[in-house]
Amino acid sequence: MKEWLIIGGGIHGCTIATFLLKNRNVEVDQLQIIDPSPVPMHRWKQLTSRIGMHYLRSPVVHHVDTHPSSLEQYAKKTNFNDAFYGYYQKPNLDLFNHHCHHVFDEVQLRNAWTTPYVNGLDYQNDHWRVRTTDGESLYSKRVVLAMGVNDQPLYPEWAEELNKRHPKKVFHIFDNQLPSMESETLPVIIIGGGITAAHLVNKLCGYGNFQVIQVKRHPCRVHEFDSDPGWMGPKNMRKFHRIEDFEERRQIITQARHKGSITQQLFHKQKHLERKGHLKTIIGEVMKCSLDECSRLQLQLENGDRLEASRIILATGVEGSLPGKEWLDETIEKHGLKCSNCGFPIVSPELEWGKGLHVAGALAELEIGPVSRNISGARRIAERLAALH
Repeated sequence: MKEWLIIGGGIHGCTIATFLLKNRNVEVDQLQIIDPSPVPMHRWKQLTSRIGMHYLRSPVVHHVDTHPSSLEQYAKKTNFNDAFYGYYQKPNLDLFNHHCHHVFDEVQLRNAWTTPYVNGLDYQNDHWRVRTTDGESLYSKRVVLAMGVNDQPLYPEWAEELNKRHPKKVFHIFDNQLPSMESETLPVIIIGGGITAAHLVNKLCGYGNFQVIQVKRHPCRVHEFDSDPGWMGPKNMRKFHRIEDFEERRQIITQARHKGSITQQLFHKQKHLERKGHLKTIIGEVMKCSLDECSRLQLQLENGDRLEASRIILATGVEGSLPGKEWLDETIEKHGLKCSNCGFPIVSPELEWGKGLHVAGALAELEIGPVSRNISGARRIAERLAALH
């Protein structure tokens, strides 16, 4: 039996594991991370590479290690070129990834890694039993639910059926498999106005042999971070924690997030691409789409305009449902775990949902607030869990 078992090996799961190991809460042989990916943070690397991200949105002090200056010190030690960007010293993606794996090697994280899919969780005899799709059961005194939300891509209604019939023509950026687009000649359409879409616009415009058309429902929303920096500390969180109504907390989280926003740097890049004629931006909404006899996509917008494209890439975000819902619902019902009306966990300040069952990422946001899903949220959660004895 393990002392700690973490379900999810993305940034949250790996940051928590690192804090637990470095704070001597647990030895590596008493820790388990369950994630179907072959290596830590595999999905993160896949998605950031797919959209062509060069620099993170978060500042230099947000990373997976325990000491705030660890990433900066690593950049100096390795003489990394173009390590940081701008006033907030946002890290180069390659630097960030190299630093992550340097830290994981330090704590021997791979020795705790296992790769099945989880399909059940229940409490028995003062410990948790985690069931997997390969028929195994894993046992631990404490479990942390650190599953991500990127496996729940949100499809507009008009695109859902098209994707099923023509998955190489219409697809979501969070899908597992994507076709190559480097040899396209007809326009490629990106649906969405947030930071994922903005990175993707830059990458596709760089190919140079087709026009990129971006269709979004609103003009650019420019914010340096995905919520006000006041949510990273007591300035806003003190008042948040005084609110006992969890529906009100959910409303505050929704309002505080700069959904569909991009940074100043990406905004200026988009304007430059528009001036050069590489990018056409349309404010509007797609009403329907069909495939003609020449395998070209014909889109009709709400204002009556029509567009033609070879492919459509959806950068429309994720569903708002509970991560792991397909197997977690049974655990919630069986063990009477408390949820708000939005379906998300009501937890203690120690992020405990049931005895020895802790949450991270999106599952922790009613306690951690608007930053819960990002890297600063991962650090705050890891600090709380590492403080437990």
